[in-house]
Amino acid sequence: MSGSTSNSGQLMVRVYFIDDTHRTLMIDPNTVTGDKLWEMVSDKLAIKNKDAECFFVWAQSDEIEWLLYNHQTMQEVINGWDVIRKRYVEQPGSNESSPNNMSPRSTGPVGTLRGKIASLSPTLRSKSSANLNSSVSQADLNGADGKKTGQIVSSFPTLGDKAQFKLVYRATSVLPLAQERSIISPEAYLETCQRWVYYGSTFFKAKYIPSTTSFFLQEFEGKVRLGVNGYGVHIIDPKAMKIVSYHYRDIVCWDSTESSFTIQFLITTGSKQQQSKKAYIFKTQQGELINDLMHDWMAEWEHEVKKEKQNTSGAPAGSATGLNSSAKSSSSSVYS
Repeated sequence: MSGSTSNSGQLMVRVYFIDDTHRTLMIDPNTVTGDKLWEMVSDKLAIKNKDAECFFVWAQSDEIEWLLYNHQTMQEVINGWDVIRKRYVEQPGSNESSPNNMSPRSTGPVGTLRGKIASLSPTLRSKSSANLNSSVSQADLNGADGKKTGQIVSSFPTLGDKAQFKLVYRATSVLPLAQERSIISPEAYLETCQRWVYYGSTFFKAKYIPSTTSFFLQEFEGKVRLGVNGYGVHIIDPKAMKIVSYHYRDIVCWDSTESSFTIQFLITTGSKQQQSKKAYIFKTQQGELINDLMHDWMAEWEHEVKKEKQNTSGAPAGSATGLNSSAKSSSSSVYS
């Protein structure tokens, strides 16, 4: 989402959606909050679900983004933009020392940990000391190496370092950060980020091939976007503004050719948890690329499930609980 201010004091906001479409709104930045903004967007697009998850706000000239909390107004973000920018953008010619350049008295393990605190301060500043585990875990994720490639590697080498990090954090940062923390609770912030299931997706153009000849029973209208990320598969209809998402645990099998991609999911419905299979067929020139990406993400998810089972039960990492063993690429049709 980007915006610019008119002479009348109204703010022109352009809201971008994950399928690259956008809508433009004129708002009063002093009164419109995150909740109100989403309500206006919902009304304009006739979206029935008006439960806002979050907005990411960024300036046109800055490659940074900021989460607009539900209770905040746009003017609050505008007024604090210089402070936000200094946290994320390295200023040319700045006299500030890098967090990694430790003075002689700050060398050693404690100095290194203080460097981590300084480098991860934007994340820690939005957390309170009441839930330190959540704060450190989220800071660890944000500071992870290789996050741009989709491979999350912990920025803390060992569990001992993370424990020591908490001690140093309490001793050096709790009081200063408590004065600057946002009104929103850290639990709500983390919950919001975790619900953003489409974040980091790779999108592919495709055409939905309906499984029924009845126009009224067709789930999508034609051109769609297929999104694949660490959560699962997302089918997006830009025209109808409809999004359907499936987790990897729900995938039965998939198949691809040079001109198509087919996938089948296990659907659970009703109070009796009745299960049925649902298949989708898409015409796309990127079927092989989708297939390769699916293999990579599925393998990573299976590894995480097995590791979690091993950590919780202490048993060898065998077959993962809840893992659909038939969820694999198949050379046969998903209808077989």
